[in-house]
Amino acid sequence: MSLRDDIIAEEGTIPYHYLDSRGYHSCGVGFNIDKDHGGVIPQPVIDFWLDYKLNAARADLDKYLPWANGRPAPVYEALWDMVYQMGIGSEDRKTGVLGFSTMLSCLHAGDWDGAKAAARASHWDAETPNRVERVIAKFHD
Repeated sequence: MSLRDDIIAEEGTIPYHYLDSRGYHSCGVGFNIDKDHGGVIPQPVIDFWLDYKLNAARADLDKYLPWANGRPAPVYEALWDMVYQMGIGSEDRKTGVLGFSTMLSCLHAGDWDGAKAAARASHWDAETPNRVERVIAKFHD
């Protein structure tokens, strides 16, 4: 076995936040992320995670809302931003971007004002109103 394999065997691979044997905040393969104990996520890792999540969000947007690619670039970017923030979700469960059925119908039809009104009438607006206004400002030709 390689050193890498040995470390994985000892530390485990945990794809979420956990407290290690000393009670330090950790993730992954023993990565100390506890700021009170010298932990930090290096900027190259943060950049990788950002790019990874942006690419995954775009893939979901293209898969589940293929018509979005035919909308004006600012509208596509706004939807991509939303998928990044809340995930693609489910129309049936009213989660993520797919839960915004009225807004999506308006965007598909080019009804920018209707889409803005639907976004403002959502829980999303109550939770992150500044972001909502920045994102829906892109609902235009």
